[in-house]
Formats: sequence, structure tokens, C-alpha cells
Amino acid sequence: MKKVGTVLSLAMFSIMGHSQTTISDARQMGIGQTVTVHGLVTNGSELGNMRYVKDATGAIPAYGSSLSSVQRGDTITATGVLYDFSGLLEISPTNSFTNHGNAVVNPSPLVIPITSAGESLEAQLVRLDNVTFTTTGTFTAGSNSTVQVTDGTNTIDVRINSSTNIDGTAIPTGPVSIVGLMGQFNTSYQLI
Repeated sequence: MKKVGTVLSLAMFSIMGHSQTTISDARQMGIGQTVTVHGLVTNGSELGNMRYVKDATGAIPAYGSSLSSVQRGDTITATGVLYDFSGLLEISPTNSFTNHGNAVVNPSPLVIPITSAGESLEAQLVRLDNVTFTTTGTFTAGSNSTVQVTDGTNTIDVRINSSTNIDGTAIPTGPVSIVGLMGQFNTSYQLI
């Protein structure tokens, strides 16, 4: 009898929309749907209570104060509601999560050209090589700011959060490689 009860409980869990799915499948579900995803966390506390989670199929940010203890490199299972925040699809709020601990493998960025920035890479950890900042001086201290990098032809916004150790530092001159998370704000894709 216990086996039947367990099977029924699992069936109900799945019917209620809480079954674990790939991140790619979760990204195809409608806003307001509750999803459960499992993946590797690609950022830490530098983005406050937002943790970007990736699996082999895609990536998605998860937002919630309960995630504040999760570190880059942890593997988590997160459940929450799909929400559109100014064009960025995220799980918000994250109703519950399980931290399975450090995956031992640090997340590796995808190396892309600026022209690949788009919905298919939203929330992925990416690296742009041989780009230069379009402004000089220092990054704005004490507040969030947006600057741009260029490959000589194309540009993309780079969002500098004041919670990082980047704000207030000198803007690099000359070609650099830059690693960040592919974000979106309204219609513009940006590196965070």
C-alpha cells in the first residue's frame, strides 16, 4: 500500500506542475507557471539574491532572499514561478531550493562574438574576446551603471553592479576579454 501511495504522490506532484524539467523546457513554459530546475550556479553574491543556474540545455536566473547562501559552483534544485523582469525571464520568486553542494567543476564561459548576444544565450555565462570599452576613466562608484564594449563594428551594453568589486575602478584601455552573464533589459541584451 505504501508503494501505491508513493506513486500517487509523485503523480500528483507532476500534475501540479512541480516536476523537474530541463532549463530549456522551463524557458518554453508560460509566465506564471511553476517550474523546478536543476543546475550549476554561475555567480555568487555579487548580484545580491539573484543566482544564475545552468544545465546542458540552457540557463535561467533564480531570484529570492533564500538563495543568499548559494555560491558560484554550487549545484541546486530550485522551484519557483516564471516571471518576466523587463525582458529577462527568471524564476521569481524562488519558493524553495536544495543546495546539493559544490560541483567541484567551476562553470566555464561560452566564448561568443557580440553578434551572438540574444535570447538563445540569455542567462548563460559568456566571454567576449578582443573587445574595447567605448569610454575611458573609471566605472561609476557606489551605484549601478552601464557602459559599452565594441569589437570595432558591434557594441553591447555591460552592466556594472555596485555590489561587485568593479565599480569605482579604472576602465581598462585597449583590447580585453570580458566574462559575464548574458542578461536582457527591455529590448537590449547586455553583459552583467
